[in-house]
Amino acid sequence: MSFKKGILYLFTPIAVFLLSSYMTVNILLKTGATVICPDLRGQKVEDAKRVAEGRGLSLSVLRYEPRNDIPYGYITVQKPEANITVRTGRVVMVLVSEGPELVELPSFVHEKLEEAEANLRAKQMEIEKTIFVPHKNAGQVVAQIPSQGTKLLQGSGVTLFVGQGMKKYYLMPDVKNADINTLSGEMDGKKIKYRFFYGREEPANGSPPKMVATPSKTIFNDEDEIFISVNGG
Repeated sequence: MSFKKGILYLFTPIAVFLLSSYMTVNILLKTGATVICPDLRGQKVEDAKRVAEGRGLSLSVLRYEPRNDIPYGYITVQKPEANITVRTGRVVMVLVSEGPELVELPSFVHEKLEEAEANLRAKQMEIEKTIFVPHKNAGQVVAQIPSQGTKLLQGSGVTLFVGQGMKKYYLMPDVKNADINTLSGEMDGKKIKYRFFYGREEPANGSPPKMVATPSKTIFNDEDEIFISVNGG
């Protein structure tokens, strides 16, 4: 019996000490200082760190993430959230923007205009301007600005130069006294559109007739139609 009492007397102070320590820690935790967590979103990391430390908090960057709408180095998300009560000394975890994602521009040369436009949309880019130039590859992209390999922000525009059928240009000669058969054969061979008018053209409105002819030394292309007045006499 005396042995048990001795054991009891031995452990009683220890139990009292542990119990009092637990209660003290528990009371300190419950009555610890608290602050309102500041709103750090939209701030630069350096500025947000000073604000957090001013409230007795610390800041830690969890990770950086691409954001097209927010510049590099600005906080996008925080945990705990803003304007809630937290204990002093707590760590505020944040996500930070690493800015818009850069896209390496591929080559669109030799692609059809529709194909190039679809490929640009897939990269979240667009055609800023389309310029049609004479080229044998009609309907295809023949050049681009910026060039292949350039790194651009998503949403940027690209200028495409697209081939357009090459026109042939001619200088209208003086066809006076020319042989009609020879002249028409030459124009047919060059696929020039033409029309002969014999004598005078009779206007439908009854006004005085006038000669219809394309003047000599007129420059025209293979899409134009020329008019030649033929003496019917």
